[in-house]
Amino acid sequence: MHRSLREKLWAIAVWSVVVFFVVNLLAMIGSVVVNSFGTRWFNTWLPAGFTPQWYTMAWAEFHLPDILVHMRTGGISTGGWRSTLQLNREVIRACRDNGLPTNWPKLLSKYPAKVLEFVLP
Repeated sequence: MHRSLREKLWAIAVWSVVVFFVVNLLAMIGSVVVNSFGTRWFNTWLPAGFTPQWYTMAWAEFHLPDILVHMRTGGISTGGWRSTLQLNREVIRACRDNGLPTNWPKLLSKYPAKVLEFVLP
């Protein structure tokens, strides 16, 4: 399969725009992260020092431990594999009734991420 010169140039142009976009997106995110940990940042490429004090101050000032909700396991939907199977059947039926494309592999793909809920706080 040989591509014409026009197709090659078009592919190079499209990939250049994609790479430019991704690099700029990562640069903006990196700038925000560095700025959030920086102490002072004037006329230099990097801040004079780094500290997590802004996050600890916000945690205390906005009373986040009182606001955050901690979900616990239990209830009907987590009553065992039979209730999980019933729940998934109902989800598939509801999706099909409403014209949403779904299948069992797509539906079951959420469970590996759910394992992390027990590992991460």
